[in-house]
Amino acid sequence: MGSGWETRLICWKPPIVGRVKLKTDGARKVGGCAGCGGLIRGSDGQWLGGFAKHVRNCIVSMLENFGVCWKG
Repeated sequence: MGSGWETRLICWKPPIVGRVKLKTDGARKVGGCAGCGGLIRGSDGQWLGGFAKHVRNCIVSMLENFGVCWKG
């Protein structure tokens, strides 16, 4: 009998040649501190840029959008 767990490998898939891929995410602790970040990679996987930002208390949906909209 198995443990009920399944292992899956998750990998990054590159964009179409000549394009870039933007990945963003945000996280929030219960009752407070939040942050967001993102990165941009080219079709060869090269690092083109990224950011990380501390955000004051906010709801999760705002935090996810902030990760996309933040301009520095």
